[in-house]
Amino acid sequence: MEINGFALKIYKEDLSPVAFNTLAGLYEKIWLYSIQTSKNDNEFIQAMCFFQDLMEYGNSQVFNQVYPMFMKNCLNKTTTNPDIVQNIVFGFGIIGQKSDETTYLSLHETLFNVTFFFYIIDY
Repeated sequence: MEINGFALKIYKEDLSPVAFNTLAGLYEKIWLYSIQTSKNDNEFIQAMCFFQDLMEYGNSQVFNQVYPMFMKNCLNKTTTNPDIVQNIVFGFGIIGQKSDETTYLSLHETLFNVTFFFYIIDY
């Protein structure tokens, strides 16, 4: 799993469309399966980390395709697992950093969703 992050970090925009077009569908299926069926936290984290790497190191087109799905999937996960909570907040931070003045609504949505997410966490 870590090889995806290293490759995207090194090759950034050159690799992000390839990674998105070839791997995103597979990781999205794993992510949705972990939310809806298996309830496996490790599967959730592994898939989430792939999409975090795409958002953080990918080009703006890939970022704009990934972040809405990222927010939706994270907000559909109910958990008390601190590793998942930390990773979700990290992902929302990436969204906040990569958003610009043209995506102000997205940044506003992100902050709202982080607030909402902490409201639904049951510690």
